[in-house]
Amino acid sequence: MSDHHPAWMPDRESDLVSWLQHYSLAMRQLMPSLRPPTVELLTLQSSLSRLLDCRKRITSLETLLGSYIEAKRKLLYGREGEPVDFAPIPALAYSKATRGSGIKDQVMRMTERIRHNPAYTEAVGRDLGIVAGQKPAPEWAGKAPVLAGEVVGGNRIQLAWTRGRADGVLLEANRGEGWQTIGNIAGAGITDRTPFPPSLTEWRYRATYIVRNKPVGEVSPDLTITVHAKPQ
Repeated sequence: MSDHHPAWMPDRESDLVSWLQHYSLAMRQLMPSLRPPTVELLTLQSSLSRLLDCRKRITSLETLLGSYIEAKRKLLYGREGEPVDFAPIPALAYSKATRGSGIKDQVMRMTERIRHNPAYTEAVGRDLGIVAGQKPAPEWAGKAPVLAGEVVGGNRIQLAWTRGRADGVLLEANRGEGWQTIGNIAGAGITDRTPFPPSLTEWRYRATYIVRNKPVGEVSPDLTITVHAKPQ
């Protein structure tokens, strides 16, 4: 895999995938004038299709994991009689590995060839998105993390959330004294080691996606976890 990253190619994975979809579509539309090798274009389209399928499966599995963590919490610490739902586990079709990895290198090789094509112009470059400065911004309207959590070891809380295309989340907690910011948390989980109170108490958590350390999208629904310190 090449370590070179051209200025016209987005850095963030989610933006890069969106850009690749645009590149593939534009390339098909420009085929009559640019005449890229058919085999290369078909390989790129096939690789991109498998990449999109892989990302969908990851999102589905992350959501499923969160629902099962919440179900386990309810079974252990929920109120008696509270309904517990087990999300069905979908059957994932087996997908045999094929040639076509290294999409970034495929695109860079195709782009280099296109730039030397007599039919190439700056307008063509803009259509393909290979002019520096053209980086699509992801849409975050209406998107919020899905939080899940459980008490671990009787003295700490393990939190997890669906990360999606974000860098992490801005995490907040309400432990009976109003909402307080825990901080910007990278990744898809954290352990809250705040000491539990001696009496049975409900702690609430909520989160907002962050991108480049800035909140985006909507605030998540509250996650409520019942805690109390173990007797000494």
